[in-house]
Amino acid sequence: MPQGILVYFFKTSSLKKEKAEKRLTPSTSLHGTLFLTRYDEGAIIMSAFQDHVIVNVPLERAFAFASNMEHAPKMMKHILKVEKLTEGPIQVGTSYKETRAIRGKEASAILTVVEFVPNERYSVQNEVQGLETIYHYRFEGDGERTHIHFSCDINASTFMMKLVKPLFTRIIKKEDGNHLQEIKKAIENE
Repeated sequence: MPQGILVYFFKTSSLKKEKAEKRLTPSTSLHGTLFLTRYDEGAIIMSAFQDHVIVNVPLERAFAFASNMEHAPKMMKHILKVEKLTEGPIQVGTSYKETRAIRGKEASAILTVVEFVPNERYSVQNEVQGLETIYHYRFEGDGERTHIHFSCDINASTFMMKLVKPLFTRIIKKEDGNHLQEIKKAIENE
């Protein structure tokens, strides 16, 4: 099945499904409650949460800063440090070790770039004990401004992780739910 976006929305008490021909943003209105979902290789993936921000810098500058994970401590206050583990330019397969403060304790994770299209989009994935988190970022230039669209997928592959997924989703959303506002400040102040 080709990649794309599925849009679910409520209209007059029935759930309807519409396949979108173009990519839609979380701010798109379809006369009801909107849930954005991607489908990929036959699996339907509903984003755990999403956000959108407009940054007052050109596309190339916004993408270059945001896609460099070594800038993460400048963009997200709870990230303490990021170390690049692979050599060369940022591309699919580039890995980083991220250390963040979670409830007063340090925790490290390996992040891997799983999609990278310069000045358009990138995705970063982390998997720990059967719980996979993927952050997707999409960029659109608008003259001297840039729209950044974010969505987070959380997938559980083990029974135990499926049980804790709702709790984990709430924790991640609380920590990173509005991180685009922090990214905006960091990019505009760079």
